[in-house]
Amino acid sequence: SYCVIHLQSTHIKKLYNKNQYNASIEDCDFAWNRQELSLPLPEGRKLLPPVFVEAILYRLCDSVFFMQNGQLCDTIAPIRLQLFRGEPLFMETIVVGNRTLAFRRYGREVAVERPPLVLLHGAGSNHLIWPPQVRHLPATAVYALDLPGHGASPLPACASISAYSEVVRDFVDALELPWFVLAGHSLGGAIALDFATAYSHRLAGIAVLGAGARMRVSPALLTGVLHDYWGTTAQIVEASYHPATPPEEKDRYLHHLREHDAQTLYNDFAVVEAFDIRSRLAQLGTSTLILCGEQDRMTPPQLSQALHAAIPGSQLCLVAEAGHNVLLEQPEVVSAQIDRFLEELARTV
Repeated sequence: SYCVIHLQSTHIKKLYNKNQYNASIEDCDFAWNRQELSLPLPEGRKLLPPVFVEAILYRLCDSVFFMQNGQLCDTIAPIRLQLFRGEPLFMETIVVGNRTLAFRRYGREVAVERPPLVLLHGAGSNHLIWPPQVRHLPATAVYALDLPGHGASPLPACASISAYSEVVRDFVDALELPWFVLAGHSLGGAIALDFATAYSHRLAGIAVLGAGARMRVSPALLTGVLHDYWGTTAQIVEASYHPATPPEEKDRYLHHLREHDAQTLYNDFAVVEAFDIRSRLAQLGTSTLILCGEQDRMTPPQLSQALHAAIPGSQLCLVAEAGHNVLLEQPEVVSAQIDRFLEELARTV
C-alpha cells in the first residue's frame, strides 16, 4: 500500500529535512514529469505518516490519495484525502436565501484592475475539478463554488439551469462582487451563458469551456445513470478524454465522478438536456471566451464553433490533445487563455 503525494519538486527537500518519517529519497519512487512521490505505508498503518501532516501544515501538497496494488483505494481510509497546494484546510460557507453554499477563495497580491473570477464546475463534480493553475491564477481574486447538491454544498440541487443562475446571482451579491468574470465548464458553461443573458450588466466577461447553446444528452446515458451507474460512469469517463490519456488519469476522474450519487448525476444531465439558449445568443453582448478540446466527444467542437459564430466579438480557442475535460488535460493552456482574457478585460477598464 502507498500514499501518493503530489507536490512541487522544490519542496521535497524541505519535507525530508523534517526527518519524521525516517525515509529518504532513495526509498521513494519519484516521477519527475508528473511531480509525484510515492511513499510505502508501514504494514498495518491506518493513519497518515507525520510527513503528510507536515505537508498539510505547510500547504505544499497538490493532492494526496491512497493506492493499493496500483489502484486508487479507499480501504485504507474511509475518505480519499485530497489536498491542493495553497488550499485552505476548510471551505467557507455562505447562506443565501434558504441555501448554504460552500466555496473557496484564492488570490494574493491581487491586481485591483483585474476582475474577480468565479468558477463553476460541471456535472457530477465540484470546485476541485478546476486545476491549481486556474484556481491560483496570478494577481486574481478567484472564487470557486460548489453548486447546490455538489461537493460540500448540501442538497437539494437545482431543477434548471436558470435556477442555478439565480443561485450564482445570490452568491455574488452576498460576496458584494460588483463585476466579475464567470467561467464554467460543461454544465457550468451552460449556467454562465444563461447568467450572461439575464445579468450581463454584472459581468466583465464569461469563459465557456466544453459547452454549447444546446447540449443534447443521450436518452441511453440518462437511463444508464439510474440503472447501471457503474457502467455508465465508466463510459462517461472514456468519452471525456482524448484517446492518448493515461489510464491513471481516467481512474482519478472516475473516482471523482463517483463521489456523487446516481440521482445527482442524473439531475445534472437532465437540466443540461432541457437547456436551450439558441434564440437568445444574438442579444448577448458580454465579452466571451470559448474553449473546447479538439477531440471533445461529449460537447463536440461544432457546438463551440456555433457559439462563436452566434456571439458577437467572442473569442474561440480549440485546444489540441484534449477532449471534454480540457481543463484537466491541458491546464497550462486553459489557465494561460483565461489569464490573457482577464488581462484584456483589465485594460478596457
